[in-house]
Amino acid sequence: MKPIASACALIMLTTGCQLGPDTDRRAGRDAETRLIFMSPAFTDGGSLPERFTSIGDDHSPPLQWRALPGETKELAIVLTEHTPISERTFWVIYAIPVELSELPEAIPIDRVVTIAGPAGPIQVFQALNDLGSIGYRGPSNTGDSNTTTYTFRVHALDRHLGLDPGIRAGEALVRINSATVAFATLTANNEKTESKLHP
Repeated sequence: MKPIASACALIMLTTGCQLGPDTDRRAGRDAETRLIFMSPAFTDGGSLPERFTSIGDDHSPPLQWRALPGETKELAIVLTEHTPISERTFWVIYAIPVELSELPEAIPIDRVVTIAGPAGPIQVFQALNDLGSIGYRGPSNTGDSNTTTYTFRVHALDRHLGLDPGIRAGEALVRINSATVAFATLTANNEKTESKLHP
């Protein structure tokens, strides 16, 4: 993490500091609510580092968010691949409590995941993605375009969805979208490679 981005992320928890130019490039915002979404690992609109793709370690990236609407009850994060002819969901992680403000890198590929929270361990759930596996699936760019765009979206939800772990991504998205009061996005580009492509 760059020092400026790291310091600002910490200050925002207590003082609501203004984001500097470097952090603005890393952050995705919802214009109305000012919900802030960022990653210390890549710049919004830039290239996704190889370790978060299928030719690397296939790790989920670290993600951070701030300035949730007051009515937020829980959060969900979705990763979508965009091509000229289709969209595929590569990751849905949900039942994220509001006291959590970040996800670490390399979330385990399980339906139920325990991660460290501010007051102790927290359980979050993951769905079955459109590639047929649980949890995060790193982009591979197997399409016709030399560069494919991927969007990470954090959803602030106005109610607890009560979804079971491991449900299909499409089912989860219907419920997530119906409860969304604010969202923010991060986009990343992935260039085509010739090795270790998803089937």
